[in-house]
Amino acid sequence: MKFQDFLKAIHDFDCTLNTINTQIRQNIHEEESKLTKSLPITETESYHGEHSAPDHENGMPAHNLTGMYPDDIHTLHDAARHYGDNGGGGMDNESIGVIRHVKDKPNRLVKIYRAVPKVMSHEEKLDKMKLEMAHHMRYGRPHPSTESKLTGSAYYNQLHKEHKELSAKPAPTDEAPKTKINKGDWVSTSKAYAVDHGKSNLKNNYRVLSKTVKAKEIFNDGNSIHEWGYHPQVKESTGYSIADIYLNEVYEVE
Repeated sequence: MKFQDFLKAIHDFDCTLNTINTQIRQNIHEEESKLTKSLPITETESYHGEHSAPDHENGMPAHNLTGMYPDDIHTLHDAARHYGDNGGGGMDNESIGVIRHVKDKPNRLVKIYRAVPKVMSHEEKLDKMKLEMAHHMRYGRPHPSTESKLTGSAYYNQLHKEHKELSAKPAPTDEAPKTKINKGDWVSTSKAYAVDHGKSNLKNNYRVLSKTVKAKEIFNDGNSIHEWGYHPQVKESTGYSIADIYLNEVYEVE
């Protein structure tokens, strides 16, 4: 056998193995989705089953995935198909793009996403109402996220009335704090993946949180290019101002 034929045989075997691994991951995600659909939803529900998200002890940071994935994840033209969970679709390309963007750049910023049950605090309800009123004032039509059937001035007047009534009420003393992405959470670098998780695992009753972090603060254990553990390095300066941190902890209505 010629040396070039030998190399081709090795490459073909590697491609076959990656295809098998992709199918196995898809089967695992499908089975997890079936199980979680029958479970009650709680605000503290894990993003990925019951085991904890990877950190520096059992994973590698986004800027250096040595040991978790072969080096060709950064160069292979169809890496999204080989290492993705969806046969090289949009979300696979999205996550591969992030991995390549932060390679050897530990301080490069990356946006992470997490789907959570749609349970809004008193403060968040008021903020959402103000957002919808501002949208109507600017564009003359209801915000895309509204569930109201009203239109025009009737919509705005009703929204203004509800905001005034809610503002007059004190926040419940037993209310859970404002939901945000916390240290140790499962997150994704693909918004599409987070949305898919919300639709399937949270029975479509969800919202997507987002936050901008450094590449060295998210860790992968080699099971999925979409699923990461968020572990900020709190002992050293994050390089963010308080305003940056606050503004990046936002939610997007899906």
